[in-house]
Amino acid sequence: MRDKGNFSELINQLQNRIQKFKQAIISGEAKPDRFNDLKSAIFESYLDIAQAHYSNGANKEDVKKLF
Repeated sequence: MRDKGNFSELINQLQNRIQKFKQAIISGEAKPDRFNDLKSAIFESYLDIAQAHYSNGANKEDVKKLF
């Protein structure tokens, strides 16, 4: 699939964001009262990744395979 915009860079940034949030939860760096906020941000990032793939021309089945 050809990148029709700068979607691959956006996807990489979102994936890095997800990893940082997950690591903060696992390592205890994030306070337990912030876990729900971080989990929401992780979920939103996954939605943004899916949207970027769709905007780049991916079909539904290709996007489903990513998650």
